This record gives sequence, C-alpha cells and structure tokens, in this order.
Amino acid sequence: KGMPYDFITRAMNASTFWAGGARGAGVRVAVFDTGISKTQDFLRHLVEAVDFTSEGSTSDTVGHSSFMAGTIASTKSPPAQADSPGCGGLAPDAEIYVARVFTSAQASATEWFLEAFNFALHRKVHLVNLAVGGPDYRDQPFLDKVEQLAAAGITIASGAGNSGPGWGTVMNPADDAVVIGVAGLDQDGTLAPWS
Repeated sequence: KGMPYDFITRAMNASTFWAGGARGAGVRVAVFDTGISKTQDFLRHLVEAVDFTSEGSTSDTVGHSSFMAGTIASTKSPPAQADSPGCGGLAPDAEIYVARVFTSAQASATEWFLEAFNFALHRKVHLVNLAVGGPDYRDQPFLDKVEQLAAAGITIASGAGNSGPGWGTVMNPADDAVVIGVAGLDQDGTLAPWS
C-alpha cells in the first residue's frame, strides 16, 4: 500500500503555514546528499548544484537527494491523474543549493563534507540538511565544521539514522546539541520502526 502523495505536508500541517504566507520565500537551504535528478522539474528555485565527490557529476543516481530536495521545496501540485502523482514540498518557495557529497555507491569522505560546509558558509544559507548519520563521533574536523556553521547562525538538520528507535540509536551528528535530529514517520504518523 503506497503513501498518499501529500503524506508529508499533511503530517507536518503545512497548509496552516502556507495560509499564513510561510512558503519559504527568501530562505536558502543547502541539501548535502547524492546530487539532483538530471530531469528534475519539481524545484522552482534550484539555485546551484555542486559536486564535491570524485565523480565529477551532480546527477543523483540514487534518488535520495532528489527526494529530500523535493520534500523541502517541490512545487508539484496534487496529481491530475492517479498514475502521475505530484508531491508538494514544505517550503516550495525556498532556494535550494545542492551539495553532492555522496557518490553513486553512497560513499563519502570528510574532505568532501568540509568543502561543502565552506560552500554553505559562502552562499550564506540559512539551513543545511544533512543526509548523514553514523556512529563516528570522533571525526573532529567534521564536528568542528558543524559547530562553526551553528555559530554562524546556520540551522543544521540531520537524519537520526536508520537503527532505531531505542536508547542510543540517534546517530552523529543528529545527537549533537547544535543539530536538529530528524526521524521518520510511518503511514500512521507514528515514529517509524527503523527511525
């Protein structure tokens, strides 16, 4: 059984914010993930996509980053036909900056993240969405950059990881006090069994 096209926006009660004019206008969001779909037509304000990996492409062959960018700022409307679903994002007027820090094999390196963090600082983004979570709390250069961004007033959101729920399952950097840890919901709107 599939998820309804508007599951996320309904679960987050986005229509209340939209009715008040809060649609993300003027907000710059950096998505650190697997790139962006070459055929994307769902982001009205895709400002820039930069590859920090060794692959030399911003193309999202995994799909995760395109999904995350769409969750944030897709402008797709509800579907005209059931076989062609649209899925509106929470902040459809936000400006999106994509930082590709994962390869097609979903590998990454600290140096790629450090360069992407500098990119976010130079672009003066307001929010960094990190699609990363792991047990490595000793990657000091990474942690120092997270602290630097937070000190610069940049909000950082990071996935809590896929090994919960349970005590001690929130992964780094979502477990850092300066980071907003984000978990997943199931179709009933409760904490997903893997989150």
